Amino acid sequence: MMYNSFNSYFHGLDAGPSVADSDSSHVVGLQNRRLESDARRLYAEIRKLGKCPIEELCLRVQIPLREGLLALGWLARDERVGIDGSEVRVLSSDFYF
Repeated sequence: MMYNSFNSYFHGLDAGPSVADSDSSHVVGLQNRRLESDARRLYAEIRKLGKCPIEELCLRVQIPLREGLLALGWLARDERVGIDGSEVRVLSSDFYF
């Protein structure tokens, strides 16, 4: 079976607690709050730096790369940042076409 780079990077990583766990909704809530906090810190740093390599950004904010990638994915989905290869930049939010 062929994996693309995203799947091969995350293949074999622990996905965390399963949905069947009794405290799973509490755990998911805590994970989401941490992810939101990481995203806010990353976004503030990106706004200061402009375009920046992802690994350097995670080091500056002291977030593990895996958590940083998740937070950046969240920001990208909200159209706050653009990811171009290994670099990330703030998207202009003044207007949309």
